[in-house]
Amino acid sequence: MEKAIILQATDCQWLFPYSHVIMRKKGVNPMSMHFVASTLVDSIGYHNGNLYIQFKSGNLYEYFNVPFRHYQGMLATESVGKYYGRHIRGQYPRKKIAYSL
Repeated sequence: MEKAIILQATDCQWLFPYSHVIMRKKGVNPMSMHFVASTLVDSIGYHNGNLYIQFKSGNLYEYFNVPFRHYQGMLATESVGKYYGRHIRGQYPRKKIAYSL
């Protein structure tokens, strides 16, 4: 059985197993978050047109109306931080949905 750390954020529950993160948010189906090799970003996920980015600081943001190609691009790029800076940061509205520990 995998060990998990359970964090509570407003109306969300986060589970951090070894290989991915599962999100359970009111009205949203569970979503897999994928770890990425980056010094800035810990993991990313995509659900219903929104991109979720968990930073190394522990902060988690939801970016609204992001094309799926940017999620794919972040998974495929050699530098996730550079991709984020060029294509995501400042380009889409966002909401902080979890805070660092």
